[in-house]
Amino acid sequence: MKALRLLFTALQAAIGLSACGQENFKNANVAEFAKLADEPNVVVLDVRTAEEYAEGHIVGALNIDQGQGDFMEKAKAQLPSDKTIAVYCRSGRRSASAASRLAAEGYTCVNLKGGIVAWKEAGKDVTTDNYEVDVFRTKNGKTVKFHALVHASIRIEYDGLEIMVDPVTKLGNRTIDYSTMPKADCILVTHEHADHFDKEAIRLLTSDNTRLIMNKRCVEMYGAGEFMVNGQISDKLRVTSDKLQSSPSEPCSARQPDVNSASKAGTQLARRVNGQISDKLQSSLSEPCSARQPDVNGASKAGTQLARRANGQISDKLQSPISEPCSARQPDANGASKAGAQLARRVNGQWSMVNEITLEAVPAYNTTEGHLQFHPKGRDNGYILTLDGLRIYIAGDTEDIPEMSDIKDIDIAFLPCNQPYTMTPEQLVRAAKVIKPKVLFPYHYGNTDVSTIPAKLEGEGIDVRIRHYE
Repeated sequence: MKALRLLFTALQAAIGLSACGQENFKNANVAEFAKLADEPNVVVLDVRTAEEYAEGHIVGALNIDQGQGDFMEKAKAQLPSDKTIAVYCRSGRRSASAASRLAAEGYTCVNLKGGIVAWKEAGKDVTTDNYEVDVFRTKNGKTVKFHALVHASIRIEYDGLEIMVDPVTKLGNRTIDYSTMPKADCILVTHEHADHFDKEAIRLLTSDNTRLIMNKRCVEMYGAGEFMVNGQISDKLRVTSDKLQSSPSEPCSARQPDVNSASKAGTQLARRVNGQISDKLQSSLSEPCSARQPDVNGASKAGTQLARRANGQISDKLQSPISEPCSARQPDANGASKAGAQLARRVNGQWSMVNEITLEAVPAYNTTEGHLQFHPKGRDNGYILTLDGLRIYIAGDTEDIPEMSDIKDIDIAFLPCNQPYTMTPEQLVRAAKVIKPKVLFPYHYGNTDVSTIPAKLEGEGIDVRIRHYE
């Protein structure tokens, strides 16, 4: 009799748990789940084994095996509590169990009925890429996707454009096959260390239309590209593109900067704008022909003159926006006129306003005694990339430097964490509290334990997302 009572109690508990499980998460069919998965405030979670995940998974899904003993520990470290968690497995059973467990910890969960089997039967896409994807929306509703490739390598999809940050083909035992990815419209490189600057990756990603932007040392080492110096261009570099096309008669190579960093694109675009008035590279009668010859530093005086003339469609003087200090219009040490470069880009913005992007180079360097040689001040870049109002701070290799207090209104921040080369977790937390991004991705962390960072920033209003940026 006692055994019967125990069995009845156990059955009651099982029934109660099942009912509770049905109440604390929702189920969705394939169509509903697919619509949900495309929302920026939703995290898609695959709770199958790593082997199953590798065989094919929903694009952008995180993988945490619900069968492992540390499932909840990993889930709490990687899943933001204010996002909806869209959970799936093979058939829907394991994911229902995982959804119930997560919901009991306060997560809002939706389970895919029928699992990935139903997903495939409905003709939905799966991928074997092992890169986590985070989706965001710009102020005008455009989609921005971040693919966590490896370490400091980030693939960004925005409005039909492909932007690559610090692409490398191999790091440790991880290899990235860029030949399977679209050619990049823009490649950003922060500095010349091998885990950021990889000539083979750049070659694989480069087409005739690719714009390559790096620090000065990388341009010298690669023999192509255009460099930015942190703080040098105060009113942002405009990178605008409708696949960065030139007129049919102009070879794409004309848009590559020469080795002296004077932008041929600036000269070509100045010619094109001036060509609206005249098909030839003309100066005023009072301008000597010598003004059209390159100076000893390779900076085209003609480019500067024509930039003035193009701007002269609005004003006879070389003007910049009110927010641009006059010093920004002075030639730099290499003889390349900042005003000329800026105006050529600004004119290019008038020529092709599709997919406008703004870019700022910001400082990235070491401050800890004994580490200064790794990233000396003034050599390397961090970048602030703005896509339709969405501000993204890619810090590069840096510690928590004073200049971070000037970085404002950041939506998404990528902050590095691996001493002695970049920051400790404590430094990263300090930096995050100064910058106050809405979303934070610790990256470049190697073997550093970053799992404690979310707890250290609890209550700061920062959504910390741990991805595979080892």
